[in-house]
Amino acid sequence: MAGIAGPVDAAKFQSFHLHHCGGGGSFYDLRFGFGNMDLSADGKVIVYGAESVNACCEAFRWTADDGVFEWLGFYDPIAPHEDYPRPMSRATATSADGSVVVGSSLVDWYHVLGEIGGLKVEEISGFEWRDGVYTRGLPWPGGYDEAYPLDLSADGNVAVGASWELDCGIPFVQLYYCPEYVAATRWVDGVPHHITALGSDGMFFNSGAYAVAVSDDGQVVVGQSGKMEDYWRPFIWYATEHETYPLEVFNSAACAWGEYGSCNAVQDVSGDGRVAVGHLDDGTNVVPVYWDTTTRLPTVLPLLGGDTEGGARGVSEDGETIVGWSGDRGAIWKKSLGYTAMSLETLLRSVRLGEDIAISGTLNDNIFRPDR
Repeated sequence: MAGIAGPVDAAKFQSFHLHHCGGGGSFYDLRFGFGNMDLSADGKVIVYGAESVNACCEAFRWTADDGVFEWLGFYDPIAPHEDYPRPMSRATATSADGSVVVGSSLVDWYHVLGEIGGLKVEEISGFEWRDGVYTRGLPWPGGYDEAYPLDLSADGNVAVGASWELDCGIPFVQLYYCPEYVAATRWVDGVPHHITALGSDGMFFNSGAYAVAVSDDGQVVVGQSGKMEDYWRPFIWYATEHETYPLEVFNSAACAWGEYGSCNAVQDVSGDGRVAVGHLDDGTNVVPVYWDTTTRLPTVLPLLGGDTEGGARGVSEDGETIVGWSGDRGAIWKKSLGYTAMSLETLLRSVRLGEDIAISGTLNDNIFRPDR
């Protein structure tokens, strides 16, 4: 069990501005995280990562009620290296009450050295921070190099995300490139388990799956399955069946947005596991949708007036309220109002950190958490 690198650095603020984690590379981009910031179910705790005096990226936790801001330090910190003079960590999800935090932390500078070209790959472990201390690592399954937990169940005992591997063990392949593999991962009480990709995804170079969200009870997981820079398709996985199923799309043609993005994507699942949200290509534009997880069929959400594209990013615990974007504006959809699109700014207050926004307002006791 690793401990905190020095005491927790806590201070009190009612508002604050932080610098984004700088630099490039896999850790800063968090590969599958898309800049994940998370908010507790009561809207009172925010977790993320930012530049600090100790690191170019350090995990933090902020509690709105008392204004306490805590730098969380680093899980299993290592000695400085010429290429990385300071350690790194980042928080990506928190439990319903904000007491449990998960994220990723650099634990070794070079896990893989390619025989050709001297390729260098960091070793990054997931971590769990609970009630003020690092309680355990969230390791990658055997053979993988990096672990990224991205969401957490309400009680903090089930995390989901991805494990990533760069395979440089095939000599003839190294002459051209080292293939990548990604595995959707579910950690139960700290133990990693693979979630099977759809069909043949994960059987070929540069392919696999990653999980983005989990229901409150940890039993329903949604994510993406596919091939990097070619296609990704949304999936849903049920713990009761240990089976992965596709969430239906309108246009199955390849439509990747960069390495881990897609014009067909799921972004969140409701706390009760009954509603998933995201965006789909309707043949002309990308539009916001929600899926009934029983039928796995999508329904298009309307856009704000004058807009032609948008997406859903977060859904409330009961699935009644959805938030996202429409054109260049924030948007909110309420089931009780027939899912009419409404401007987000008129209904919620927001906390802005750098370029990312965490929503901390309430409507009818629903909390909204868009990823960014």
